[in-house]
Amino acid sequence: MENISKRGRDIQGYRDRKLYVGFSDERGYFVFYGNPLFNIERLPVVLGTFLLIGSLPLIITFFVIRMLLLPLKRLEQGVSELNAGNLSFRVSPVRDDELGALAKAFNHMAEQIQQMISDKEQLILDVSHELKTPITRIKLSLEFLENEALRKSLEEDVDEMDLKVQELLTSARLNTPYGSPKREKTELAAFLLWIIGQYGKDPPGAVLLPGDPAVFVEVDQGLFQTACKNVLENAIRYSRPNAPPVELWYEVGASFVEISFRDHGVGIASEHLDRVFEPFYRVDRSRDRRAGGYGLGFYLVKKIVTAHDGTVLIESEVGKGTLVTIRIPRNNSSN
Repeated sequence: MENISKRGRDIQGYRDRKLYVGFSDERGYFVFYGNPLFNIERLPVVLGTFLLIGSLPLIITFFVIRMLLLPLKRLEQGVSELNAGNLSFRVSPVRDDELGALAKAFNHMAEQIQQMISDKEQLILDVSHELKTPITRIKLSLEFLENEALRKSLEEDVDEMDLKVQELLTSARLNTPYGSPKREKTELAAFLLWIIGQYGKDPPGAVLLPGDPAVFVEVDQGLFQTACKNVLENAIRYSRPNAPPVELWYEVGASFVEISFRDHGVGIASEHLDRVFEPFYRVDRSRDRRAGGYGLGFYLVKKIVTAHDGTVLIESEVGKGTLVTIRIPRNNSSN
């Protein structure tokens, strides 16, 4: 320090590399306190060292907590995957402590669930195959029945049984590698008109609202026919007497196509909406099997649409009707 200022005048001759700070007393004298600049120059280094030493426990604590939480994060991911239907997901146990044992227990549970569902689906597939032959024999035998009224009544029951077996087979096959959709380019308007012509004849009927005729989708025509048929037949079955026809239309988005079915029927109560996708779910289990139940209809619709990477949405209001919307990807197949 070469100069120290006092009211504009410099006190010279201070070359000992000290920082001086002046304080005035009541008598007007100045007292100067000096500290070597060497200590001040080292202050950032000292402060940095103290900060590093002080933060080191925090850094260590962070990594320890992260190591402890990592297995829990993996378990959380496993639960999410299992909930989404990915039964093949497994958690990699990387520790030999309680958390590692929990991961192994989770994997064992997932394997048991996967095996149980696989066995059930195989049983359904086997039983359905076995039922096909006797049903065919019954149909042939009914042709020789002389009582016309009885024959027609029995044929209806056998046809219903045959339909249930077909639906069970379709449902089981969708869970096998051989049951994945065989997609082909399909003109949507023509396809829906064909569905209406085949399955929309009973009152109140069905109509396709005007739309872009040059819309194509890539679907498995056999499977998608089953899905649309089930939705349409359900809409007709639960329409009110003298109700307007069931309305079908489609809308095209940037990457998807939405196909909608709207009826003017009895509607579905809100507490049942989430459960209509369950197999053989009945709104009122005390009612006749021909009424109040959804069989495999919506269950199969959801499985087929999901196999096409799509979604199904049901909106309904009791006494006013139901709107079913099927959304599937366009697959770059719209013109």
